[in-house]
Amino acid sequence: MDTDLQTAGSRNLLSKSIYEELGYKESLEEVWLKSEVLDLLLEADSNLQSGGFRLFLWDGWRSDSLQAELWNEYYNQIAVDTGLKGKELFQKTREFVSPPGVSKGIPAPHSTGATIDLTLADTDGNIIDLGGEFDELSERTHPDYYEQTYLQEAEREYRDLRRTLHQALVGVGFVRLPTEWWHFEYGTHRWARETGEKILFL
Repeated sequence: MDTDLQTAGSRNLLSKSIYEELGYKESLEEVWLKSEVLDLLLEADSNLQSGGFRLFLWDGWRSDSLQAELWNEYYNQIAVDTGLKGKELFQKTREFVSPPGVSKGIPAPHSTGATIDLTLADTDGNIIDLGGEFDELSERTHPDYYEQTYLQEAEREYRDLRRTLHQALVGVGFVRLPTEWWHFEYGTHRWARETGEKILFL
């Protein structure tokens, strides 16, 4: 593990390792991230508290073995759910998880320690429903799923909560993955491509 990583708990951020909770063999007991990323999350968390929210961190740095475990499970599940094969199955799986290791010099985002999966909680630390389960393999994972003209009251609330999370993270410098409402990155290859800045973490 990178020696420049710190736990979210050591910085007084709310967190729980979701893959440990879900029983993944290669999961970590805590959420680990680059110190610079934790600094930004602390700023976003502080900004949110005036509105009655906190950040709740689920996942950060991953080992290659955990990345492989996730990739294999989702690849197989999507194959069963969709009937896709070959290149189409590979591309569909990549919407939800990166393949393990380094591809064309680019590591999986979570391998950098600069990518975070997180949600909103209330000030007592209770997780708030944002209209979709973590790692749900459906269209509801897309951040703009509730950005529609005609919405029911609960759906409007989900939309507004997702906007709140997005604005809090983008406001301190993160970029969001377009297929997962909970996934944000800072200093990664994707971040550099979207912001025009140099890559900070590989």
